[in-house]
Amino acid sequence: YQGATNELDCMKEKDAEAYYLMAVIGARTNNANMVYTNLKKAISEEPAYKAQAKDDREFLKYFGNSEFISAVQ
Repeated sequence: YQGATNELDCMKEKDAEAYYLMAVIGARTNNANMVYTNLKKAISEEPAYKAQAKDDREFLKYFGNSEFISAVQ
């Protein structure tokens, strides 16, 4: 996951997809702050990610969390 994070961090201009991938990495590495920060950025750039994140099993652990719920509503 560190290699993927480094690659995404090196991008000069991140797009919604890059932010969403960073949120997934955050979920896989148990980094809630990384999940919320990047998911909010992804959704702000591409609102369609709201619907995707609601059902994405990568975020299963966060489905009941108020910050996650507010981000995807």
